Amino acid sequence: MSWQPFRSRLRMKTDMHCGTLMLGFVARAFPYVPQHVPIFAAVPAAVEALALPQVPTSYREMESLLLHGMRATPFFVLGEDGKPLFPWEKEARALLEADFVSSRYGVALDDPSRSAEQGRLFETEVLLAHRRGSMTATQLEGYVWLRERETARLRLDPQDGIALKDGSARVSWPSLLGRLSLGGDRTRNLGRLWPDAAWEPCGELWNGIGMDVCGEWPCLRLDADEACPVAVAADEAFGGRGGFSVMTGRRFSGGAYVMDSGTPARDIGWRPDRAVLIELDGERCARVRAADA
Repeated sequence: MSWQPFRSRLRMKTDMHCGTLMLGFVARAFPYVPQHVPIFAAVPAAVEALALPQVPTSYREMESLLLHGMRATPFFVLGEDGKPLFPWEKEARALLEADFVSSRYGVALDDPSRSAEQGRLFETEVLLAHRRGSMTATQLEGYVWLRERETARLRLDPQDGIALKDGSARVSWPSLLGRLSLGGDRTRNLGRLWPDAAWEPCGELWNGIGMDVCGEWPCLRLDADEACPVAVAADEAFGGRGGFSVMTGRRFSGGAYVMDSGTPARDIGWRPDRAVLIELDGERCARVRAADA
């Protein structure tokens, strides 16, 4: 079954923290939403939307459905002109850091004494829900691929959403995306969205990047020296220009969502030294393949 591509725009309701590696006491954040975050965030959101029992079996079944039936690009902040601010572009990165990124400060508390613990100050970087000097909600744009999948109780339909197979409940894709908590944690009200997610079919990505949707996983087609908009697993067989990153995130393990150890990857904006295919086989990082594979 082929994949169906869609473009989505989201409006931020609260500040967001999609974390990367710590730097001292600073919890660093990406100035965008990494590609794996919408997929994992959709798991608890869909369980809640369908009123499934909030028990490990429900989360495991929903995760299995989405990890095999959904892929996404990163979601990037949109500028005033409605175009994405790609962090690998120098001017866009400067604008992001100046107008859309800030920090929250806090301190760990010692419960018996009800006071601050010594030496436990911390700082959390956030993507702002409103650009500095503006009351307009920050907008995010990204692409999602879907294909039909089923589990014992659930059905994923690229057009209609996720439903219980007995017909008792369904959630549409725009409604589900509006329910996501992207990064951060719910105790600090980070990563909330307004429920009016925009959703439409599409045929290509930003800057006319083409795609193949008939294989086992969706693929992007990149020309030599064309910026890759997704993180890809480091592979010495393919050269190019760009930095590296560690993609961290949460996985469902032992009955709870816990942080994993992270995956080393070529950072977004990597430019291959030849034409390549970018296969979105991993939920956290894509894989580079030869263009004629």
